[in-house]
Amino acid sequence: MTIEVKLANIIADPGAYGALKPVDDAFTELRRDNPFDIAEPDGYDPFWSRASTPTFSPSSVKPICFITATDRTICSQRTR
Repeated sequence: MTIEVKLANIIADPGAYGALKPVDDAFTELRRDNPFDIAEPDGYDPFWSRASTPTFSPSSVKPICFITATDRTICSQRTR
């Protein structure tokens, strides 16, 4: 299962972070319904999204054990 496209578009949109509320609302919903899932936003490659919850805190404490330890960036297909 993947994250709803509407939410994936919000969390991938750099402009949404300036408004804060759309991003905050999106992550509130993701923490409740999809704390760890694949996002497939329009114009971007699919990526794993992890909404911070106590269930997933070990990935923050020991990043070397998780994929987040590598240098990864989200790139728009338009900028390649």
